[in-house]
Amino acid sequence: MLWYNNDMSTKKWIALVILIVTLIVALAAAYVIAREDIYQTDRTPVSTTDPEPTAMPESPEEPEPSLVACVGGETDETFRSAVNAVKDIDLLDATMEQLSDMSVDAVVLYVDGPLSGTDDAALDALLARGVPVLAYNRAGAVLPDGVTVIAFETNAPATAKEALEAAIVYPPHDTPVRLFGLFESEESEAAQVWNEAVSAGRVLSKGVYSADKAAKEGSVTEWLGKKLERYYPGMVDAAFAETPALAAEAAALMEQLGRDDFEIFTVGSSVELSALAAKLPRILPASSDIDAEKAAAAVDTLLTALLAGETPADVLLKAE
Repeated sequence: MLWYNNDMSTKKWIALVILIVTLIVALAAAYVIAREDIYQTDRTPVSTTDPEPTAMPESPEEPEPSLVACVGGETDETFRSAVNAVKDIDLLDATMEQLSDMSVDAVVLYVDGPLSGTDDAALDALLARGVPVLAYNRAGAVLPDGVTVIAFETNAPATAKEALEAAIVYPPHDTPVRLFGLFESEESEAAQVWNEAVSAGRVLSKGVYSADKAAKEGSVTEWLGKKLERYYPGMVDAAFAETPALAAEAAALMEQLGRDDFEIFTVGSSVELSALAAKLPRILPASSDIDAEKAAAAVDTLLTALLAGETPADVLLKAE
């Protein structure tokens, strides 16, 4: 029995030794594996220092807003709102004379009457410098080639000659037609057209107002008011105004005085004149209303295209 116990004790020791050896081998293997993790495959020690942070790429700079000069249209809220709504622009007000000394990315021009020779020359100079020009042409003025135009299909006369002819032939007028002449200057193209018609016996002048002599004659409202005190209904056939602004002042005065005994003809149209034409079609038979909202959308589209370097086609809007 004692021998049996000794034999069993020997077996236990052998098993314990085997277990210890197995643990040593396992620990040795784990140590080797741990050391392999510290060294690279080419036996180059792996750096245990923190890696230098990778530089993040700089985000691209925001492009500078385009500098856009706006000439005219201060009283046309729809037009001004449309220009202000164009994205990524800095807007500044300017005159055509000021633009000769300015460096701008584009020009938006509000046209509500015939352009002077000075304005024509300024536009030519801008185009020669490669400055894109967008014209919101309310008056149907003749503009230089190269100007991108928002124009209006309207029954309003496009030139002084057409406007005066409309006044002469409007029924039931007979020549010589008795007319008031309302001009910005006695030297203007419209004044010259008037003088030719007077010389030809087609127009009988009932009085001529010139805005460049306002210091002497007062405003067109004051001048015309005095005339209407003397000329009763039936004594005048119509008024011929060089610009929509002059026509609007005259029409507003007639509305105030309750007069609708003669018509007013002018070149092109304007926001104010369109609104008056809707109320006073008898006085303003040749001044059509214009869809200002569509025109505003066209301003956004065309100006954005011009600033992107594109050459968009002109837009012709029909009167509503």
